[in-house]
Amino acid sequence: MAQKLAAIEKKIIVGGENLLEKAEEQERLLEESALELEQRKVKEEQLRKQLVEKEVGFNSWGMIIQAIVWFQVKLL
Repeated sequence: MAQKLAAIEKKIIVGGENLLEKAEEQERLLEESALELEQRKVKEEQLRKQLVEKEVGFNSWGMIIQAIVWFQVKLL
């Protein structure tokens, strides 16, 4: 049994590189990348909402200024 395990381990280590460790490292990197991507999506959505809020606020102020100008013209 120990000889079979040693034979399997020997097959797994190729060119001085442990394929199991390499696979685990790649899986970890993939998980980190997925987490980073999700965080970026959340940040992008937050920025998009802030931009919309600013545009709405700007449009509201623009409408108020237009109304003031219109009333000033009417009063003159």
